Amino acid sequence: MTMIKGDRRNASFMTNLVAVISATAALAFVFVGISGSALGQASKHSSGSQKSEIIERVRKYPDTSIGFENYEGVPLSIQEANVKEIGNVEYNQLTGLTTDLPKYVSFPNVTLTNNTDQRIIGLTLAVGNRQTKRIHGVKLSNIIIEPHGTISVKTSDFVRPERTVHITKAGKVTDRLEPDLDSEKMWFQGSASDVVIVVGMVDYENGTRWIIDSSKDPW
Repeated sequence: MTMIKGDRRNASFMTNLVAVISATAALAFVFVGISGSALGQASKHSSGSQKSEIIERVRKYPDTSIGFENYEGVPLSIQEANVKEIGNVEYNQLTGLTTDLPKYVSFPNVTLTNNTDQRIIGLTLAVGNRQTKRIHGVKLSNIIIEPHGTISVKTSDFVRPERTVHITKAGKVTDRLEPDLDSEKMWFQGSASDVVIVVGMVDYENGTRWIIDSSKDPW
């Protein structure tokens, strides 16, 4: 899984996206997360039980649909894309960070359908905020989507696993854990109405690749 994360654009994002993913899947845009007045001081973290209660409360929030674009000829069409939306108070309770930005959304849970007669083994999704022009994307590889089959991409797939190290009698053990809702990595600045997701690239099993037309820019 490769993160393709974008800062505020100076030029067309899709032009940059096509250039990057055409050159190498290992390259990534530099992500500027919470900037300016958005990033405050870390507040005291809640106790373990309080944090668990907050996470479970937010997890039960209703799913909110976000916009998506299925451009003509796209091999994988988005069927639905849903997020959790929270305010800055909940963001502080979850992450311990204070912010004056009013809204945050989780990265989406997305369902897609393969419209082709070919097996798909990789895809790139890009999520963008119409207001801030910030983009965050992910390239998923080593997957298999059968012809006319479906795939579900979950919130945590947009976020690089967190590395934790434990020292045991047998030596150092490194684990990679999926971040939960109390990680700032799981949240994207903006409200659900501002966010749009598109398919940027698709890799076929036969070695060919589809890339979105660089003139297509929903942001």
